[in-house]
Amino acid sequence: MKILIADWNSFGREDIKEAIKACGHSLAVFSFDKNSDRSDPKVAEQVRKEIRKHTPDRVFSFNYFPQIAVACKEESVQYISWIYDSPYVQVYSYTIAFPTNTIYLFDREWVFDFNKNRIENVFYLPMAANPERLGKLINHAGISGKYDSDVCFIGSLYRGSHDFWSRMEPGLDDYTRGYLEALIRAQMDIYGVNFIEESLNERVISGMKAALPMDTFPDGVESIEYLYGQYVIDREITSRERISLLSAVAKKLPLTVYTGSDTAIPGAKMKKPIDHYTESPVAMNRAKINLNITLRSIRSGMPLRVFEIMGSGGFLMTNFQGDFGEFFTPGEDFEYFEDREDLVERCSYYLEHEDERREIAESALKKIKARHTFEHRVREMFS
Repeated sequence: MKILIADWNSFGREDIKEAIKACGHSLAVFSFDKNSDRSDPKVAEQVRKEIRKHTPDRVFSFNYFPQIAVACKEESVQYISWIYDSPYVQVYSYTIAFPTNTIYLFDREWVFDFNKNRIENVFYLPMAANPERLGKLINHAGISGKYDSDVCFIGSLYRGSHDFWSRMEPGLDDYTRGYLEALIRAQMDIYGVNFIEESLNERVISGMKAALPMDTFPDGVESIEYLYGQYVIDREITSRERISLLSAVAKKLPLTVYTGSDTAIPGAKMKKPIDHYTESPVAMNRAKINLNITLRSIRSGMPLRVFEIMGSGGFLMTNFQGDFGEFFTPGEDFEYFEDREDLVERCSYYLEHEDERREIAESALKKIKARHTFEHRVREMFS
């Protein structure tokens, strides 16, 4: 089978190419501007030209792009997309229902949302890792202590140029600010159910619009509650949660944080972002404990970070997500925490019990190699 990839600076781009070739498919690639207007007919026409040029059996992209969907429908070629971002508003384009689309999401609850609305070409597919490549990187790094850490967090604190809440909050009227603060505090105490969108009434939406104008796209079905709920409020909740949890750890234990955000965690060793492809796997492997604190817009899914940690041979400490239970066992492949105090206690325990920690990390790596590589996913997507 010949696969045409819409190539952009996505996570996993080299891993998926390698996996497609390893599974016996031929591969063609074209550069795609992911920031182009999603309804721009010129972009769709450029994609059509690439399809005519390469005559593929399938077109593939990480994340979903309506322009590619339009081109594939017009050329009668199957378009397969695998979405790893959440939230991701482009998947609410009307084009999603095209019969030439097959769309994979890493969050099972998100898939249910589409299926219950009779969108039947959306399927569940968890993320993956490339343990062979990760292992080579780690071995090549040698025994240098540059990336050694006790407890490590790699990721955003959602403070900076994309911090919608900080841009919106000063302009909120008193009622809207008070309502949202109460809503945020309530949601922070509850996992497994996200009630933000359904709690945004007309008056609150009006107050947010006045402070930070947003609007839905004319070519899609996303709601204004979705935009404010997931892009603004869920990110603010995640920001507060990450800062709170990391601060609790840093008070008691050695913590290293790699982030591009401009917020410091008192007591933590703050470091600049490291290269996702070449450095993060080494840091994950060298950390005694790797923290995952999932973005609140991800309802049940396991983010890419957890597969990268386990695929690097790292020990994973995470908040619990429903999809874990289908593939991994707590205490055997990873460990999860319930709140601030529990997180600190569990981190302290595993720092003191090296043999248990290593056994769990080894079990996780074994399962990644057996069932969760990019080759496994390619076989499923292109079968």
